[in-house]
Amino acid sequence: MAYNYVVTAHKPTAANASLFGNFTGPDDLNLIVAKNNRLDIQLVTAEGLVPLLDVGIYGRIASMQLIRPKNERCDLLFILTCRYRVCILQYKPETKSIITRAYGDMKNRVSRPSETGLIGIVDPDCKVVCLKLYDGWLKLIPLELDTEKEMIAEDVRLEELQVLDVKFLHGFAEPTIALIYENGQNRYMKTYEIALQNADLRQHSWNIGKVEEEAFMIIPVPHPSCGAVVVGAGSISYYKNKDSLHITPASLKNRITCFGRVDSNGCRYLLGDCNGRLFMLILVQENSQSGNVIKDLCLEYLGDTSIASSITYLDNAFAYIGSSCGDSQLIKLNTSPNSETDSYIDIIENFTNLGPIIDMVSVDLDRQGQSQLVTCSGVGKNASLRVLRNGVGIHELANIDLDHICGIWRLRTASLNISEYDDVLVLSFAGHSRFLKFDGQEVEETDIAGFDDYKETDFASNVAYDQMVQITSESVRLARCDGKGLLQEWKPPNGKTISKSTASNSQIMVASGCELYYLEIGEGELKQVSNIALEHDIACIDISLKDDNGQAQICAVGLWVDMSARLLLLPSLQIMLTESLGGDIIPRSIMLNKFDDEIYLLVAMGDGTLVYYLVNTTTCSLANRKSVNLGVVHSNLYTFKSGSISNVFACSDRPTVIYINNHKLVFSNVNLKKVNFMSPFHSKSFPNSLALVNDSGFIIGTIDEIQKLHIRTKPLAETARRIAHQEESQSFAVLTCRTEVPAGEGFVPAHQSASLLVPSRVMCPEQDEKMAVATQVDPYLEKNIDSVVIIDQHTLDAQSALQLQDCEWGMSLISCKFENDQETYYCVGTAFVNLEDKEPSKGNIRILKFSDGKIQHVCSEEVPGAVYCMVAFNGKLLVSVNSTVSVYEWTANRTLTEETSFHNNVLALYLKTKGDFILIGDLMRSISLCAYRPMDNEIELICKNNDPNWMTAVEIIDDDSYLGGENSYNLFTCQKNSSSSEEELKHLPTVGVYHLGEFVNVFRHGSLVMQNTVDIPDSVQGSILFGTVSGAVGVVVTLAPPMFQFVSAIANKLSTVIKSVGKIEHKFWRSFFNDRKTEPCQNFVDGDLVESFLDLSPEDMQTVANGLMIQTDDEVRPATVEDILKTVEELSRIH
Repeated sequence: MAYNYVVTAHKPTAANASLFGNFTGPDDLNLIVAKNNRLDIQLVTAEGLVPLLDVGIYGRIASMQLIRPKNERCDLLFILTCRYRVCILQYKPETKSIITRAYGDMKNRVSRPSETGLIGIVDPDCKVVCLKLYDGWLKLIPLELDTEKEMIAEDVRLEELQVLDVKFLHGFAEPTIALIYENGQNRYMKTYEIALQNADLRQHSWNIGKVEEEAFMIIPVPHPSCGAVVVGAGSISYYKNKDSLHITPASLKNRITCFGRVDSNGCRYLLGDCNGRLFMLILVQENSQSGNVIKDLCLEYLGDTSIASSITYLDNAFAYIGSSCGDSQLIKLNTSPNSETDSYIDIIENFTNLGPIIDMVSVDLDRQGQSQLVTCSGVGKNASLRVLRNGVGIHELANIDLDHICGIWRLRTASLNISEYDDVLVLSFAGHSRFLKFDGQEVEETDIAGFDDYKETDFASNVAYDQMVQITSESVRLARCDGKGLLQEWKPPNGKTISKSTASNSQIMVASGCELYYLEIGEGELKQVSNIALEHDIACIDISLKDDNGQAQICAVGLWVDMSARLLLLPSLQIMLTESLGGDIIPRSIMLNKFDDEIYLLVAMGDGTLVYYLVNTTTCSLANRKSVNLGVVHSNLYTFKSGSISNVFACSDRPTVIYINNHKLVFSNVNLKKVNFMSPFHSKSFPNSLALVNDSGFIIGTIDEIQKLHIRTKPLAETARRIAHQEESQSFAVLTCRTEVPAGEGFVPAHQSASLLVPSRVMCPEQDEKMAVATQVDPYLEKNIDSVVIIDQHTLDAQSALQLQDCEWGMSLISCKFENDQETYYCVGTAFVNLEDKEPSKGNIRILKFSDGKIQHVCSEEVPGAVYCMVAFNGKLLVSVNSTVSVYEWTANRTLTEETSFHNNVLALYLKTKGDFILIGDLMRSISLCAYRPMDNEIELICKNNDPNWMTAVEIIDDDSYLGGENSYNLFTCQKNSSSSEEELKHLPTVGVYHLGEFVNVFRHGSLVMQNTVDIPDSVQGSILFGTVSGAVGVVVTLAPPMFQFVSAIANKLSTVIKSVGKIEHKFWRSFFNDRKTEPCQNFVDGDLVESFLDLSPEDMQTVANGLMIQTDDEVRPATVEDILKTVEELSRIH
């Protein structure tokens, strides 16, 4: 039985809706963005947008609106979810949390869900809520607010069935709605007045009747003008009573997708179309005796933005463009156009959006055990490749080639009164040192008065009283920053040499064999305070941990021979604690560091293992020993600041940044192959940088913001449908689709894009004349051109492209090797699409070879339909063509020959294989399992799932368990039947169901964390990544039964302790739901809920722990908070 843990690694980023108002305070200006089931609440400031709250909702947000009822000081937030729950939310500044003022369940048992989408609106006077959830019905809710007031709706019959839009109008004594509906081939607008007393509709005196063709959007105009603007295809109209105005601007070529009001009086509106063009609609007002009258409409094109799903005007000419097809944007509107681009728009900031993730691959490009996820994200001109890496990026600013560097330190050689910037890097080599001075971008070698460049430097630093210290194997040298030379030199007694050393602002620790010396720095002097002889030679030493006065109170050392760590009290050097590290590996670097409020002891061992402990300074003890593997050679540990927070950089063959998140240490890999030594460096030309030494020299670079997931973007400007990676050619192949528009007697690209900007571009061989006639393109409409684009895996630059035929769509793409052929090929599956046909009747399997920067078309096999999916299959090619699954063999003549096929499908959209087993995901017949019998040359049906699931993605968990995603945002698992009954053996039963709330497009086996560097328990197996339409990336892992029972019990307790937003129950949110049935969640556990345990207060943690039992090796006992923390922390490391 598969017991699955589902958790989000990257939250949804596609912006569905946005609002502007005073939500968190009367004087606060807030931007609220809905991203699937999350609310992103930000503060609008003069410096930009500042994140305030990220709130999870137990439901996908269908509609939201800010309202201001009477006697309320701040706006309230009305929300409608896709499963018919409504709520009104308020922000509580005292607790910085969201409370529920009203809530309700609006689901009907027998009504037909609306085919034109859900609409939820509140009237301008906050008297009534109007919902359009079902065809032929409206729901009316009198607005009454209280703390957790349940909302009760009245159903009102509506004559109009195909209602496209509903809005409340301004300027009426009673709440009045306007709606656009479709009847036959025409569209009409009608207005109704809502009678609150008996919750009924009365037809209003406005009788607009038939409106423009394809009208679909109503924009209500507020006081003083009132009325409504209706947007259609190519036309805009204004209606008020019997008056109307109409314009058909030439610039309005595409469908408008959203609008945002600019002025409170409704004079100006921003409109965005489906191609990302932004317009300003101006309602020209004129004062008359009867009041304000709209005299004219004017539409001005402003410029291009991301394709907008929401537009919110903020203030002072700034607006937010929310996009579900690309990055959202903060823009500024200018009064005059840019002289070069002729645009009135400046893009101030982009907000990364991965959605929609159409396809993705998991690859280890650096071959370090660190997988990266490369996604096909966005649509049209907003399309791009995104590279997701779980780690930290270093952005190189400069590099210098110098071999055999043994250490690096920064220095400021000017007085602090003159400059705060570092200007020298001290480089240590075998037998000597070199000092590089930075003057702007210029670098030259220099001398430092008082420093010995004929000795190898073991440590160097600025210290108190505008002084500098250099420690070599012979002595400690103190010099002034003003260049006046050596102030004092200290040497170990009896001519001993210094083996290890370190220093802080006013303290120095020096080791000579087993002797440890403590020195203090005065103005112009070095004073030996104490010393101690330890049992064994000292291998490493550290005094990084400072108190509030900047003084170290504890010294940490690691010893040879007994492989121990010691903590000594300063200044007495009294031994506080001795800890045996175990084994026979020497500790090579040691550090005490404070992460948040916890002190950790980190010990880097000679084999690349990092051992770490939690330090209790009160009891002078170590606890919670853990270890991770950071490489195969020892690490050198250094501290650096990210903002005001101290983090640790571990230099090794797999460099790692160590930081704390949610009270646990996180180990994030750095995008460099090897780092031997590191020093912070803050110069004028390279502020807030790091100097990093490798085998060939050193680089200076800035470090990414410390966070778990980093995203690199490569714009394509044309939709990427499929992606495949080929290790042999170190490339990606991407199936893209660009748009061309009519121009003269032909077509031209709508804009420049990846397939047009390659150094090498070729065309596919022409198809036969009969097919060319059958797929002729309408010369007056846009057309799509599909291409195969080859992209370098390191630079992500497009290198070559193969353009497919007119009306030939790329459907599938893989890289594979065939039996008895050493070459590696890209295989492309296509379909010839004629919009008049019900389904494609012809396609191609094209075999391509990429070498020397060019694509070679090797061969093409015509097939009778669309090639929806292909899989490399035991040296052969497994292909789904319409309803047929076939196995193709690669011949010695480099052609494809069909061996056998299987026909029991409606549309075989998805294929996954393991050994000879084939998992098929059907359009509407769920999943089925087949086996390829090479001896019999046949594909045999083993078993199939009989639920009518409409599949969106499938994956094989293990030999007996299978995972599916379906189009109602659910996941389910099936398991092979172990029954002896022949009839039951043919059935593939559903054993797990879960409402994910995300539309999954793709599953891929893989992990975002570096293997062998995290403590993942044996009870957690496998890792399947998924990508969704909203831009979320998630992980599914399988838990052992005892672990699953314990984690499920934690989730159940958390669902009662954590108060849900909107009073939507967690069990309702995660219950499997589609238009046929609703079932409780089974054999899945919500990792997002479980990991929220780490954010609880200690009191709430204890409440969760009360009554829970945990199974250990030899007993079942009551669980403690520490047990739960350990389990949740381990689970959180899988992503």
